[in-house]
Amino acid sequence: MQAIEASGVLRLFPALQLDAMRLGIYAQRVPPGQCLVDGDRVEVYRPLTLDPMAARRRRAGAP
Repeated sequence: MQAIEASGVLRLFPALQLDAMRLGIYAQRVPPGQCLVDGDRVEVYRPLTLDPMAARRRRAGAP
């Protein structure tokens, strides 16, 4: 959680709600208090706003 706060992402996206977010390191969900090691990639997961398959169909022009 400290890494996210230090990154400034919360200032760039004030609508993000930390308590509702899911966090991960290299596609593995972790708790907000997870200790990081050098080189870890912290990921913030949000709910999908659009079904990925529907988006692909729309881009492809399929019915």
